[in-house]
Amino acid sequence: MQTIQISFKSLVAIYFEIFEELIPQVDIILRIILRKILSNIESANLLIEQGVAREAKILLRSSTESVVLFCYLVQFPDKKDEYIKDSQLLGFKNNFMVYKNFKNYQDNPIFKEEVAKFSLEKLKEEHENIFEDLHPDNKEKILKEINCENYELNDKTLDKLDKFFRYKPFFMDLEKMYRELVEFKNLSMQLRELLFTFYNEDSQIAHGRFQDWTDKKLNEIDISTADMLISRFARIFVLPIIACQEIEINVSQEKMIKLQQEINNLRGSIGE
Repeated sequence: MQTIQISFKSLVAIYFEIFEELIPQVDIILRIILRKILSNIESANLLIEQGVAREAKILLRSSTESVVLFCYLVQFPDKKDEYIKDSQLLGFKNNFMVYKNFKNYQDNPIFKEEVAKFSLEKLKEEHENIFEDLHPDNKEKILKEINCENYELNDKTLDKLDKFFRYKPFFMDLEKMYRELVEFKNLSMQLRELLFTFYNEDSQIAHGRFQDWTDKKLNEIDISTADMLISRFARIFVLPIIACQEIEINVSQEKMIKLQQEINNLRGSIGE
């Protein structure tokens, strides 16, 4: 296998130009998701430039998840409110898990020294104070779940909260979002290949598939790997644009031509 060098720096620069054009046309929620996509692909490119394919694919996996979320929220803008509320609930869940774990470990001799650094009562007080800052809908949902008028951590509510926080927000369920996006034909074909080929492979790497982390060749970039990376980048760039076009948010034709030319140039460079 002959390794080659490839860089997506020019492609990332064009995407940044497109991103700048989209900013005034989309709300803050979509802007943040676009920024995350841009951050992921910039970081992935730095690894690719060093000839490291494996870790780059893990970052491209993350950007793929954000691309699907972006397309979903563009097509279903009424879900944005749920997205923000559920994001807040996840942060609250994380804080709850800190308290729960320290409570469970307080009598465990293995963790005795670590647990001693914290006051369980202070963690409880901090968590209950955070509850007061939650969105009213989230407060209502939690209080209904634990069947209480006021929020308090105790033995009775701890188990109920633990069960409640096992839910999976829609934005962490790629298959659900994809199923709802299939009706948009311009999106579905590109999404299908991105999710059911590239994303599957990238997920296996992220989850530690043995061969990916033991076979040195699988971390190197040859012509075949470079070609698949170009396909990944192309879809990650193009899908948010297609989603925007569905609701008549457009990118200038000049930039679209520039984007396609750079993708063609990359394909040409690995075929020489």
